[in-house]
Parts: sequence; structure tokens; C-alpha cells
Amino acid sequence: MDAKTYPLQEILKPERRYVIPTFQRDYEWTRKGQWELLFDDLATTADRLIDVRTSGDEGSKLKTREQSISPHFLGAIVCASLPFATGGVALRSVIDGQQRLTTIQLLIRGLLDVLTETGSERAKSVRRMLFNPDDVVEAPDEIYKLWPRRKDREVWPSAMGDPVPNNGADHLYLDARRYFAEASRDYALVDDEIDPTRLAALADAVSSLFKLVVIDLDENDDAQVIFEVLNGRQTPLSAIDLVKNLLFLR
Repeated sequence: MDAKTYPLQEILKPERRYVIPTFQRDYEWTRKGQWELLFDDLATTADRLIDVRTSGDEGSKLKTREQSISPHFLGAIVCASLPFATGGVALRSVIDGQQRLTTIQLLIRGLLDVLTETGSERAKSVRRMLFNPDDVVEAPDEIYKLWPRRKDREVWPSAMGDPVPNNGADHLYLDARRYFAEASRDYALVDDEIDPTRLAALADAVSSLFKLVVIDLDENDDAQVIFEVLNGRQTPLSAIDLVKNLLFLR
């Protein structure tokens, strides 16, 4: 197994899919429990980026200062490679961290709604974190970077697709997308108008400054056993706990 830290754009932009296996629990994160905290973290990170960009620095000095901004760590996910066709989209099974990864996708989808409706130049780049290119997919569902458990696969295309689901649609995925779109819009509003620089800061923060620890299992690791070890406690595991527990399994 191998553990490395990556910004979200390096995890999500390559042509790959993250598949949630059947033994994972239902999606349970909520607005008061996790969504608001996650967006608050994004807003704080975007604020730091805006502070640097409005400091008056230019050129290489500005770039250096942006690169020195402290990232925000989102925790860890545990993945295992799955077989895939030569030349096809790479497949990864999400052994642990599906609540986190699913919520990240819904946050990005909500942000993309606002980027698209305002004609932001960041929309194309952010969209690549949600969808694989049409020319590399062989089946309709392969376009999605994340593919949920079987019971949620009917609603996921609505949660990711266009247009935005109406308020009458009832599912946590749809609620999360609507919440993150509303929160992104509110963050970018200045004097009742969307400020493109604030919206761009949100997009850049989520792409480059939000980071995950990705723990990749190899063929000698038993994914089912590892899942049971990681989820055998009553209290949530931190990223450090995940790494420690996995190392003890070696």
C-alpha cells in the first residue's frame, strides 16, 4: 500500500472513475452535520487566496505567494485498483472515505452550476473534475468520475446532470448540490451582483488548495478486511488513524 497527498485536481481530472462498492453504508452526510463545515473551510481557503491576489504583488512574486498558501486537508480516502480495458477509463474502488468523496463531488457540482450560469472561464476546468471526456468512455455511466452504490445509481445522473434538479426532488445528493450552489452564489455576491474574482477564488481553492490523502492498496491487501478494520470503531477515524491502522495490517 502507498499513501500520498494530492490536490483535488490531481485526483479528479485524470481519466478515471471511483466506484463505491456494495459493502459501503448509505450516504449520510447532512447540511448541519458536514456540508456547512466543508463550505466554511472552502470559503476560508478562498479568502486567503483573495488576500494574496489583492495584495498588489504581480508576476513571479504573486505566483510564489499563491504557491505558499497553506492548503486545507480534507482527510483520507482508501482506494484499490479494479480491472479495466486497455485504453479505457481507469477504475478505482473506494474502500473508505466514500462519504467524503461523494460530498466533494456534490460541492464541485454545485459550484459548477454557478460558474456555468455566470459564464465563468473556470467552468470548463471544474467540469473536468466531475466528468470524463466523451471520447474515452464506452458506456454512458463511465462519464461520471464517481459511481455510487447500486441503490443510488438511478439518482446520481440527476445529481450530476443538467438542468439543476427542482426543489421538489427529494434525495440527499440533490439537497447537497442545491446547498453548495446556493452557498457558492452567496459567497460570490457583492452588492447583489456576482463578483467573478470571488467565484474564481472558490474554483481555484477547491482545485488546488483542497487536498486529500490517498491510500492506494495493492493486490496483496484484502480490501474487505481493511474496510472492517477501518470501520470497526464507534468514533470516526482521522487521516492519521487511517494510515496507522493500514500500516498495522501490513
